[in-house]
Amino acid sequence: MKIEAYHLALETIFVFTYTVLWFKDLFKKTEIVPLWQNPDFYFITGNVLYFAGCIFLFLFIDVIYKSSGLISKYWILALFLGAVMRIMMIIGLLKATKKYN
Repeated sequence: MKIEAYHLALETIFVFTYTVLWFKDLFKKTEIVPLWQNPDFYFITGNVLYFAGCIFLFLFIDVIYKSSGLISKYWILALFLGAVMRIMMIIGLLKATKKYN
């Protein structure tokens, strides 16, 4: 579990880096588009919420298990954030496939 946490930390760094680059590129444009109409926003928000919420849980899962022995109540957080991420991706996919006139 701990080795997977290190991979998640690397993924989190990539997600945050590309999120900052996406926002930087978004603010450079002169055209103002509401974020809730942009499908990329839903993909990025879902990933940021998941990775920001789960990084500490996965990095400290060994400590949590050794101190309390129960990790099931902590995994509920990971499951909830995973569901939020998937819902945001579905919304982004639906926004991306919507036909515009």
